[in-house]
Amino acid sequence: MNEHEIMNIVYHFGIKLTKSKFDMYIPKIRDYFAKYILENKSGSTIENVLKYEITRNDIIQSTVYYILKNKNVRSKSAIDDYLTIINRFFEEAVFSHLQI
Repeated sequence: MNEHEIMNIVYHFGIKLTKSKFDMYIPKIRDYFAKYILENKSGSTIENVLKYEITRNDIIQSTVYYILKNKNVRSKSAIDDYLTIINRFFEEAVFSHLQI
């Protein structure tokens, strides 16, 4: 798995969003979730990682990564937003529409 592969999936997810959702969702996925995945799950294919290897703990740890790396996270609602975005990404890009 490399950065180009995961960013391609993020891009295809992003083009289906409204401009306001794109501006809110894509930076969080690109700058935090994708970077966490690249740093911690690089030994497998993108398909295996996103469809089979991601665990609940990985979602929790990517959220911790987001909190620690983003100085603007100061509230529970910011964390809720991040988790909502990750959930929508998985529902729409990984499990239903994209064949990766």
